This record gives sequence, structure tokens and C-alpha cells, in this order.
Amino acid sequence: MGEILLEACSDDIADPGRATELLRDLREVRMAKMRASAKELEGGGVSSLRGVGAMELAEGRQFIVGVMDGLRKLGQSRETARRDREEDEAVGGGGRDSGDEDMGFE
Repeated sequence: MGEILLEACSDDIADPGRATELLRDLREVRMAKMRASAKELEGGGVSSLRGVGAMELAEGRQFIVGVMDGLRKLGQSRETARRDREEDEAVGGGGRDSGDEDMGFE
């Protein structure tokens, strides 16, 4: 909103340069909140978005979607690895039993 006002009627604003600087500072503070919330996700934790407004979410949407997609892929990889490990154990266990049968053990 501020950028639109500065673009449309900068002549009516006493110090448009200072207003632009303050808007940039405000944006940086808001993005710092988003980065802090994202850091909580690094360890697999759950992040609270308390204090993060719609504007921050809209601006960081692509980043957030990327992080969530990455977490989803990690979860799928972990699940696939778990299933593969269970299948290997099942196959390995069956192989030992059949080997025991060949040696006359039951």
C-alpha cells in the first residue's frame, strides 16, 4: 500500500525517501520473523506462526511451500527406507529358515 502511495503521489508526502526507507525496514523485520519461524522447522519441529500476518505469509509463500514440500519428500524417503528395511528383514529371515531346513534343522 505504501509503495502504491509513493508511486502515485510522492509529491504529497513530506519526505518520500524516508518513507521508502521505513517501508524497506518494516519489510525486513517482517521477513526476519518468517525466517525465525522457519528455523524452528529445521529439527523437524513444529513452527508457530504467531505474530506473522497475512502480508508476511503472502510474501513468503513460495519459500514456505518449498520448505513444506522438502519436508514432505523427506518423510516419504524415510517411509520408503523403513519399508525397504522391513522387506529386507522379512526376506532375510525367510532365507535363514530355508537354509536351516537344508541342514536338517527345523
